[in-house]
Amino acid sequence: PLFPEVEEVLRASFLLPLRHSVTQVAVDIAVGMSGFERQAISRASEVILPGCRIPVVSAEDLILMKLLAGRPRDTDDVRNMMLRQGPALDWNYLLEIGQQLQQAVDQDLLAELRRLQADTDETSCEAS
Repeated sequence: PLFPEVEEVLRASFLLPLRHSVTQVAVDIAVGMSGFERQAISRASEVILPGCRIPVVSAEDLILMKLLAGRPRDTDDVRNMMLRQGPALDWNYLLEIGQQLQQAVDQDLLAELRRLQADTDETSCEAS
């Protein structure tokens, strides 16, 4: 487990935060699957590594997952993903699914999504 209170996080968010003891890589495992998670997996791309194939969710689905988690580190990750992906992001998908998730979990995802979009747009303009 990533920290002692992991059971509370699991009960509240259905995420199990772990750290691999050998490599020290932190991983969040989703326990139980909502319709959104099933959809994200169906949209995933397959990455082939030596000896295994791994489904990797789209940038848009990962952004939405991180917004749902809502931790400061997740917000930073989303900002960095938006800067890296830039115009390649499917904003129609982000806003449509974000709206559906917002209604389902009673969390203001769209305001945060738009705030981060505005932040990254400003940062992109400053860097140009």
